[in-house]
Amino acid sequence: MAIFPESLDMIDPNDTTGSLSKLESYIRYMGERVEFAMRNTTRNVSQTGTTTAGALAVLMELMGAMTTMQSTMGLMQGELTAANTRIGEVEASATKMQESVTQMQTGVTEMQTALTALTQRMDTHQTDYEAMIARVDAMQAGIDALTERVTALENRME
Repeated sequence: MAIFPESLDMIDPNDTTGSLSKLESYIRYMGERVEFAMRNTTRNVSQTGTTTAGALAVLMELMGAMTTMQSTMGLMQGELTAANTRIGEVEASATKMQESVTQMQTGVTEMQTALTALTQRMDTHQTDYEAMIARVDAMQAGIDALTERVTALENRME
């Protein structure tokens, strides 16, 4: 609540009598406002049912509570700082873990590429092996046929 909500009217330096009258009125007004504010303050304190000593005791108790709260807030600030430090450490660990996962994914991709190449080579070798088996079987059939002819020729010669 403002005690002096109004300001002093403009004073005319050429009208000394009028200016002094305005100053007297404003000073009287300020005195009335101060008296009114003091009466309100006294009435408010009286309505609380406390004496000045009681109010002082309550004020001292409040100051003690404020000091305790400031101390508690200081402790909480320290805990908050420690928690923020720990969060930073956890975030750094998470970043390192993400980098490790990325490296592992790269390694898995490289292994899949190598496995695909190896599978293609094995398929090629399997095809070559099957062709070679077919040629060996054909050669064996040729050998068997030659052996039968040789045996038949030998039997005739006897």
